[in-house]
Formats: sequence, structure tokens, C-alpha cells
Amino acid sequence: MRRALICTAAVLVVLGIHAYGQVRPTERNNPQPIQRNLAPVDRTPTSHDAGAFWLPTKCDADGNIYLRPAPERDAPILKIGRDGRSISVSSASVPNLATTGIGYFAVDQSGTIHQLADFSGERDRFIVHFRPDGTYISRTRLELGTAVSWRTSQIAVFTAGTFLVAGQIEADATQNGRPFTGIFSSDGTLLKEVRLPDDDNLGGEGKAGAGAAGPDMSRAVASGSAESAPDGNVYLMRRTSPVIVYAISPGGEVIRRFTVIPPGDGFFPIAPLHISGARMAILFDDDRGKHTVKVVSLGGDELAAYGTPMDKDRTGPILACYTSDHERFTFLGTDDGKLILKSFEPQ
Repeated sequence: MRRALICTAAVLVVLGIHAYGQVRPTERNNPQPIQRNLAPVDRTPTSHDAGAFWLPTKCDADGNIYLRPAPERDAPILKIGRDGRSISVSSASVPNLATTGIGYFAVDQSGTIHQLADFSGERDRFIVHFRPDGTYISRTRLELGTAVSWRTSQIAVFTAGTFLVAGQIEADATQNGRPFTGIFSSDGTLLKEVRLPDDDNLGGEGKAGAGAAGPDMSRAVASGSAESAPDGNVYLMRRTSPVIVYAISPGGEVIRRFTVIPPGDGFFPIAPLHISGARMAILFDDDRGKHTVKVVSLGGDELAAYGTPMDKDRTGPILACYTSDHERFTFLGTDDGKLILKSFEPQ
């Protein structure tokens, strides 16, 4: 079994072991793009030990990489600059409040960090906000109602400052667990629940094709991804085969749904989704450690597929950043037991 580990706030994923849902065939008739290879162009060492990380990994327009070491559930976010130096963004700085779990996060255009969190004694879910320098700003209670028990999985920020939060309603005596996606105002008020076309097939344990990430928790939901795009929409990815992607407007309208076909038998998607300009990149992995990155337009057209090296210049298990202006991909790798950022471009 390979040593590289990836975690989400709801499930631990060991590369090479996977379970994910099957969905109806792609709604497009695009041929598989011709695959090219990626070649190394840069490597940046860091002082951090290699190992496991909680998903997601994020990056911003300045090339900073954001990630959380595992296995500690309350591990701080590390913001690593292009020079390999880092600052720590920690929920421990939230005054007079003890977290019982912190999770998925988003970075907006200003560099402000918004992280999902639970607090001791509180049934509601929260977003904790941090400045670009890692200092605490405030927290926002997500108002879904105290009678509803739910778990959050992903967050993304719209340009206007509203939030898309995805997760799952927990099962109780009256209803089965089901996926939940909501648009929340900046003060945490639920503006609209977004019902997605595949929700009925991606429920909790026992639902068709879902794959369990815990009691009544769908792995397709828990191990998905969400990212804001320059077109003003948020793109929500479900970890299914084929991959499902929804474009959701600030008003909660599903603008489009499309699927991305794996590059071959045995390949499965590795979150997170990365968006740059009018393109997105999705990493696929197979049981042998072979990676392929697919680049897709925001309309769902498959534009390119890039194979990664299998020799000493191999990428590493996690795609941390994608830049579309010159097709650069930055991966998390290891070097002598330390984390290293490794950048690749098409040959």
C-alpha cells in the first residue's frame, strides 16, 4: 500500500482504495482528448514534514498554497508562499471557543480564508473567517434550524460575499440522510436550498451507488469539492464515476450539469477541483499510482489530458494548484521526508 494519504473532514482516503458512485452517462458527446505528458519545471522545498493531509488543498492568484496536515482534526491551515515559507492559520486563535471539528475551507479573491467549523456545545454549524496573515476575524453561524442535524462538507464564496455550503442532512426517525446544498448570506441566513438532480442517488449508507463515508454519509458528497469561478458561479464536484460537476449561480440556480469521464479503467477522481480563468483541472489516479489531469472548460468541454511522470520526477499524490494562462500544475510531493512543491508543464 502506498504511503501517501489524503483526508477529508468526513473520511480518510488512502490512495489506491476507493468507493464512489456510478451515475448516468455524460450528457455530452465529447471524444476523449489526446493525452500529452507533463514535465517538471520547478521545485520548492519547505520545512514541513511529509505525510497525510486533510483535503482540500487550495491556491490563490499569488501562487500561495493552502493545506492542512493530518491526522490532527484541529490542525491549522498552512499558507505556503512561492518561496516555501509559511504562516499558520489556526482555529485555536478563536477567542473563548473550543472547536470540536474544523474542516473544508475557501479562499476568496481578497485572500480572506473561510473555514467550516463546529464548536463545543453548539448544534449549529459555523464559518470561521481569517485575514490573509492568518489572524482571526470573526465567526458566522449558519442558520439551518436547531431541529435539523447536518454535517458540512464543502464551502465556496460568491463574489458578493454570500456562501455556498454543501453537506448532508443526518438521518433520523423521520427521514433518511440526504445531500444538502444551500446558499447562505454573509450573516449566515439560509437564502435558498439548492436541490441537485442527482441528490436522490447520492444519499447515505444503503443508497444506490453512494459509497459510505460514515453512518449515513455519502462519500460522493463528503469527498467532493467546491470552487468559485471568474464567471461568478460556484462549481460543485461530486466524487462519482463519471465525475459530476454543477455550475450554481449566486441565486441558487443550477446553470448547468456536466460529467467528466475518467481517462481509463481503474481511474478515480482525487479532489479538489481547481479553477483558473475559464478552465478547471481534475486529477485522476489509478491503483498503480498513475495520474492523469483532465482540463475542462467551464461549459464542460474536455480540452486536454495530461499524463504525469512515473520515474524519479513523478508528481506526488495531490494537485495543489492549476494556472491556465500557461498550463502549469503544482503538486505536493516529498523530498527526504519533507514536503515539496513540484510544478509541471506540458512537454
